[in-house]
Amino acid sequence: MAIIALFNGMFCSESAVIEKLKEKSGFKLITDRMLIAQASKNTGIPGDKLKKAFSSKISVFNRFVHEKEKFISYIKLSLANALLEDNILIHGLSGMLIPKNISHAIHVGLIADLKYRMPHGVSEKKMNEREILNIIERKDGKSAAWINYLFNIQNTWDTSLYDIVIPMDKMSVKEAVELIRATTTKKEYCISEESQNAINDFIIVAKAETALCEEGYFLNIQAKNGIISVKTHKNIPISYLLETEIKSILSNISGVKSVEIKMKNEEGELYKKFNSNMPSKVLIVDAEQAFTKNLSEMLLSRDIGTAYLHDADSALNFLKEEDPELMILNLKIPGIEGSSIIKKIKELKPNLEVIILTSQDSESEKNACLNKGAFAYLQKAVDIDILFDTLKKAYKKITKEIHRQI
Repeated sequence: MAIIALFNGMFCSESAVIEKLKEKSGFKLITDRMLIAQASKNTGIPGDKLKKAFSSKISVFNRFVHEKEKFISYIKLSLANALLEDNILIHGLSGMLIPKNISHAIHVGLIADLKYRMPHGVSEKKMNEREILNIIERKDGKSAAWINYLFNIQNTWDTSLYDIVIPMDKMSVKEAVELIRATTTKKEYCISEESQNAINDFIIVAKAETALCEEGYFLNIQAKNGIISVKTHKNIPISYLLETEIKSILSNISGVKSVEIKMKNEEGELYKKFNSNMPSKVLIVDAEQAFTKNLSEMLLSRDIGTAYLHDADSALNFLKEEDPELMILNLKIPGIEGSSIIKKIKELKPNLEVIILTSQDSESEKNACLNKGAFAYLQKAVDIDILFDTLKKAYKKITKEIHRQI
């Protein structure tokens, strides 16, 4: 039986459509939340972190750790395995990850104008119109960002992305359900040997992406009939050692018959293996802009990813949105001076390790900082190797704690 991937605007009667499809055709519902929970079970990564894969905001640290790509690969693997079941309904953002060559997967979009969505939202959420409009705008923005990220398409409801787009302001729930059910019976959407092979290839791609991610590689992977193609950019020659390592990783995946390295006809960035033994999300907070820039560049030269800010308010707001692993902090910054900021930092991020880097040589201040949870207290004139070693020790501490919790 066909697979249905349902993607909708908020308050487009999606719940009623789903319930009727389940009732009439016995579809098993699989949601983004369920796939995230499975990915969390498989990886040990908390679901609250994995759901950031769908976030419209990409972390400033993502260019160093490729966390979004990594989390998507874990969710994609859960989705790919779910497609082995019959008669399933995928609801949410994750359904857009199903490739078009799985021809018995029907991509359905539910849309409606605001005149339809607003009263449905008010009735469902028991909120006023202003609050409902805010919810719609947030959800639409998130959907648009997801579509743009996956397909580089600005229009969320571009017809090339869907097999059916249903205007719910012009069609009843019953009519929408019957249209979807009728589509599942069409010959072109019936499961075939080719579309089943496409599912197997999708599973291989998902396994390949997760395997490479775990080794620190983020590459374009495709598969057909068990043959994996790794596509590289035309201006980046892959060394023999790199090619050998990639082929070794991928050849160990079940179902893989062979691995080919191919060149894409476009420019790209240098492929660089991510070093999972080093911190890649370090926040530097110091009022001296030249100092923070220079320190950032020195750490980057040692494969440590950084971001930097110059005042307390910006730093605290940053921590509300981002998840740095370590912080290098000068206590003398605009907004808050002294060790009291450490308490505020720990309230927001209890597990964040803070390294104080200061020009003040005060034993009482040092003790105050360490008592409030700072990992280390160093002078600004410290040798870069000592700072580097301190960062490694702090990172080792947090990774040890993460592994203990898992």
